[in-house]
Amino acid sequence: AARPAPGGELRRREALAVLHLYAASTAGHPGALMAMGYRHMHGYGVPQACTTAALNYIDVAKRIAGVYSEGMPQAVELVRLNLHQKDRKVISSSEMNLFVQIATSGDTTVAAAIGKRYLLGLEGFRQDYHKAKHYLRLAASRSHP
Repeated sequence: AARPAPGGELRRREALAVLHLYAASTAGHPGALMAMGYRHMHGYGVPQACTTAALNYIDVAKRIAGVYSEGMPQAVELVRLNLHQKDRKVISSSEMNLFVQIATSGDTTVAAAIGKRYLLGLEGFRQDYHKAKHYLRLAASRSHP
């Protein structure tokens, strides 16, 4: 009986995996889209093609943007609710005012931190999506990493 070529079974299984991922990605499965994007970006079992990788990632990114445009997902709220009361830090209003002044004067790190706190309603900052957007945009407009 002839022995299969070394690695032949592995290549066959990889091809089958790509086939299943491709089918799932054409049906819009986010995990499959991400996996196919990664495979195309690095050329794992498929031709390396940055454009194809980007198209797979863009589809997932559009969905995520759609979720966040409707407000904060419940999962984030649940994470916040799981914080133990003793672990929550509340800063004073004078400290908040100082941080806001520093952020407004151009410190992108502080602007990003304030934006996150307004977004999630942490450490004495009442949850406010409009203020969060303002400070996060301020940080982004000044090229915060």
